Formats: sequence, structure tokens, C-alpha cells
Amino acid sequence: MGDDSEFEECDDSSDEDPDDPLYNPNSQDRESDESKLEILIGVYLRMGLCQLSGNRAYWENDTKCPMVADVMSHNRFQNLLATLHFIDKTDVSNRQAEDKCWKIRPWLDMFRKQCLDITPEGHNSIDEQMVSFRGTRSPIRQYVRGKPHPWGLKIWSRCSASGILCDFAVYEGGTSKKSSLGMGGDVVVKLCETLPSDHNYKVFADNLFSSAPLVLNLLQRKIYFVGTLRANRLARCQFEDEKSLAKRGRGSVDSRVEKEESMVLVKWYDNKSVTLISSYCGVEPQDNAQRRSKADKAFVEVSISISSVSRG
Repeated sequence: MGDDSEFEECDDSSDEDPDDPLYNPNSQDRESDESKLEILIGVYLRMGLCQLSGNRAYWENDTKCPMVADVMSHNRFQNLLATLHFIDKTDVSNRQAEDKCWKIRPWLDMFRKQCLDITPEGHNSIDEQMVSFRGTRSPIRQYVRGKPHPWGLKIWSRCSASGILCDFAVYEGGTSKKSSLGMGGDVVVKLCETLPSDHNYKVFADNLFSSAPLVLNLLQRKIYFVGTLRANRLARCQFEDEKSLAKRGRGSVDSRVEKEESMVLVKWYDNKSVTLISSYCGVEPQDNAQRRSKADKAFVEVSISISSVSRG
């Protein structure tokens, strides 16, 4: 996760303010060194791979995880978490305090640096992720209805087709600044800034992010985009209505091409219509996908346009 100097920086910034309620001069963990920090972070990463009902479960006899329990006791784990700080709270500038993540910014920057060291793949996906968190004291806690963990911290993420996190940004709340791309478009542009220009990278996203201005913006750097599109972002583009597509059956498609801008819009019908926008691929070639048919009570083959969406 980083070289020793980065762990030393985190360790040196551990708070030793006697007025801090977490400060305990007699604690054996006040003198935490880099190796303990590495073990603590390794334990946390292992917990993420083997998820249990709570932290204590990793040390209980019935649910014990040896790769956690054998390297650190539960009390040591809790004490380190309680006393660990990534920045000196007594020496914070006004500019730093405006950052809602200032207390963990050194850790976020260190982690992001390691992500950016990964060689990017040709296909990338951008989406939002929720880090489950039910605490009430964080100013950046969000509620997103429909998510498996609706309460938590929202992270904008760019991942490779292999599922590896390549870049991210913590959502700290809305701003008063208006953008022609909208919030979602700005997120895509920001996360693509760390992709080299003129290398023909492909980016996939859902309708929270997609828009025609975003596609044109990315094309200036030869980054190609594919995503689902909301109906209110179609501007003056007119498609065949949904009833007509439904009569033609599942897998029917209608498309429009903007040749000057190298952009295609596709309306594809399954159980209902889905609109896609792309600067990477067109309607052809079509592929097949399995879909559940309630009438036949079986899976049926349905033709799908812009098949790279399902693979991206």
C-alpha cells in the first residue's frame, strides 16, 4: 500500500494532545510504529475479503479468521483504531479545514497514488459506490435509496474491466457551481484526467453520468464513451415510440447517427426501452443475450445492440 516513508508520515501525525479524550499516556499502543500500521491495514483489507457480522466475530471461536486473529488481538486492534490519526489536529490551516475529508486526506492521497500506479486497461467503468456507514457525525454521510447499503459514504470510482479500482474521488456534497456537463459529467471528466490522451481508451457509465456534451468533451482527448441515457437528455433527437418497438418484439431497435460528431444514439427494446449513447460503437454487429420470458417461463434469446455495453 505504500513505502515506509508514507507509513511514517501517518504514524508521526498520530495525535498526542492530552486534551484529546482518546489520549492515554499509559497505553501500550501510543508508540505505534510503521509495522503495526502495516499490520492494522492488512487486517482491514483481509476483513474486506472475508466479511462477517462485526469486528468481534473475527476473534470469536465459532467464526475465527486466523489471518486476522493470529496476527493481532482484538483489544490491540480496537486501541489502534481509537488512537490512530493521519494529521495533526493542532496544526490545521483554514484551507485544510474547508476539506470535509481533511482528517483522512493523507491516507486518501496515499491510497489514490497506489491506484494510479496501476497501468490502465483499455476498457474502464465509472460508477458510484457506497461505503456502509451508519454514524451520524460525518458531514459527508449520504443516503442513496435502492443501494444494498443506502447509508454511507459515496465514492465515485473508475474501475478496469478486471474489476480493479484505478481512480476514485470521495463525494463531499453538492456545490453552487453550475456546469454544462452536470455533476455526473464533471465526475467522469475528473476521473478520466488520469487517463492518457490519444490512447483510444473506452469508458462505460450509466445514465447518471451520460450526456451528449460529455461524449464530445471526451472525444477531444480520443477517449470513447458508451452509456445509457435518460430521456430528458435526448434534446431534439426523435425515436420511434415505445409502442411501435413493443409490437416489433423484444430486441427491436431504432437508432440515430450524428456523423459530424461521430456519435450514435440507440433505442433498444427488451421489457421496456433503453436508450444508449456511444462514440465507440454502433448498432452493428448485433449479439444475442438470454432474457427471462414470463409468458414462456423460460429463457429466450434476444438480439442486443451495442453489445459491448454488456461486456464493458
